[in-house]
Amino acid sequence: MTKKKTGAFHGAWMNGTVPADLLRQRLGAERSAKINPAPIIATLSRQMELWRFNLQRQDADPQPAQWVDLLHAIKVPDTPNFRDVDTLRAQVEALPVRVAGVLNEVLFKRAEIGRVALFERMMRDATPRNATASPADVVLLRGALVDMIESLRYVRGRRGPKLKQDIGPVLRAVHAAIVTNSRMADVPARELAADLLVMCGIPAPKGRSRLSELFSPAR
Repeated sequence: MTKKKTGAFHGAWMNGTVPADLLRQRLGAERSAKINPAPIIATLSRQMELWRFNLQRQDADPQPAQWVDLLHAIKVPDTPNFRDVDTLRAQVEALPVRVAGVLNEVLFKRAEIGRVALFERMMRDATPRNATASPADVVLLRGALVDMIESLRYVRGRRGPKLKQDIGPVLRAVHAAIVTNSRMADVPARELAADLLVMCGIPAPKGRSRLSELFSPAR
């Protein structure tokens, strides 16, 4: 896409920089609110960094075509000692969230236990010197992993829908900076926060009802 099609702020967004001069102009337009722009722009910059970091982390998350390799890499010894169990736990916790969730489901179906409780039990059994985890738990974990590897034969390697980031924390952080550094009332400050985020390339919602939902006490 050309710069003309993507808008005036596409370059700043892709380079990870905040369009500070344009933001100052926008903040300066609210003359009656007596806004101090510097801390607001600093907050925007920080929230933009966090937003981009989370986007990059999502893009780096292993996809279905890689899940089998990740599971194959988890080797369950016949008689795992404490260190072996600790290594297994770290390998499982490093799995993508969806894969770890499936493991939990398999374990619950087989033995009504989740992975956290299973590893706690295995480590407790292996705590005494020269002790090892229960053979039954070894069979349980190994069998669950084998079942998952087998089932992945029927999972296509297509990329699933990307998880959407929650705009709420970002919006509320910018809103707080505006309220703290201006005389602007709460509701107009919400709308201004959304406008500023859009200027920085972050898809903030429009409309007072939608903004009200994001600021409700339940969130």
